[in-house]
Amino acid sequence: MKPRNFLLAEDDPALSKCLLILLSRYGRAMHAGTVQDAMILLAEHSAWGALIVDLRLPDGSGLEVLATFRSNHATAPAMILTGALDAIAIDRAYDLGAVYITKPVDSARMLRFSSAERGRPRKFERA
Repeated sequence: MKPRNFLLAEDDPALSKCLLILLSRYGRAMHAGTVQDAMILLAEHSAWGALIVDLRLPDGSGLEVLATFRSNHATAPAMILTGALDAIAIDRAYDLGAVYITKPVDSARMLRFSSAERGRPRKFERA
């Protein structure tokens, strides 16, 4: 399996640290704590293999990061993390080809996402 470059956009320091340790087993992981920081990383680096983003970041929605990610990474896996169920956000995440999981994060699910080549979504096409 080819190593991936992961972008993790999460504002919880403890969760971020745990996820970065886990993701580093499967490739290089970079962290952003805000939408603005995630957008900067997306602009500065083009070879992202996967995105994991919190729905609610201090300066906006992770869906904004996901939509930008999809503009250049149509087939890369993406995951939305959240502490709340939001039907509109779930629908939007699904429309953008991302899985949606709630916190606390299930470590087995995260391992499957991080390591699975077969978990790649179909190519995202804008409607």
